[in-house]
Amino acid sequence: FPTRISTESIFGSRYLTHFFQIFSIDDTDVRLIPRCSPVPRKRGSSIADETEEYLRIQRALSEGKRVSFADTTGRDLVDVKEFTAFDSDEEDGGKWEEEQAKYRLSQGEPVFHVQPEFSVRSGGDLLQAVRKNKVEVENISVVEDEPLAVSGVIRVLNISFNKAVYVRCTMDSWSSYYDHPADYVQGSHDGDTDQFCFKLCFASPYTTHGSRMEFVVRYETSEGDYWANNSNMNYVLTLLLSYEDKSSETHTELRDVRSILKPPKTHRYKSRVSVFSIFSALQQSWNSQISTELKVK
Repeated sequence: FPTRISTESIFGSRYLTHFFQIFSIDDTDVRLIPRCSPVPRKRGSSIADETEEYLRIQRALSEGKRVSFADTTGRDLVDVKEFTAFDSDEEDGGKWEEEQAKYRLSQGEPVFHVQPEFSVRSGGDLLQAVRKNKVEVENISVVEDEPLAVSGVIRVLNISFNKAVYVRCTMDSWSSYYDHPADYVQGSHDGDTDQFCFKLCFASPYTTHGSRMEFVVRYETSEGDYWANNSNMNYVLTLLLSYEDKSSETHTELRDVRSILKPPKTHRYKSRVSVFSIFSALQQSWNSQISTELKVK
């Protein structure tokens, strides 16, 4: 802003005094207008500031990726918590199982079926094989109410009074085997041959689909031992596993419920067609009656 000064107010400035004397402006008011200061400019960041900012960011990133274990700070590595069940949990357990059963896929009950992989002889072929091999499997069938079991009948040639029949079977390709004694069938003696019966059953862990059981027959007599092994191929049984399909029953129930609530579209369409046909017939009869009356007039 303008300032009012005099030459006497300036001390120690001989240059200004000399200036004022030259221009004869002693005791004259002089207005000194200071120059305008420049607009301040923002100072740019220096290399040191940028380096410091970079190091700060690197330290923050390295601290975020640091891994430490609880035992280094004196804490336990394992935290065990025990929960006590409320009384209501036991009461609601049955309801929870019912809710889960609604959304559980209904796979159905497993159904087992034992399928023989061989055919047995009958009639004259059977008697001829018995006379030749002294022992032969006559019949094989599934056991009622026991889907994992089969029963069979063995016919042997009566060459000795003291005799015994065993069925040797395996379910692990002969890594292990068992000898099952066959029982004599009372009243089966026909003069030349006798019958023995046996029963075999699949057992865990060989109860999956495709499990195989192989067996052969050993006939012990006082004259020696004889074997029946299906012409050196062994008698093979295969276990088949399937599941009952309950989806068809569910669809049937849903269809019955739907038919009660809403009739099928085909029935509604037929009803509309029948009403339209009746209306058309009435209209045609009415038109014909009008035309007849006009002709009479």
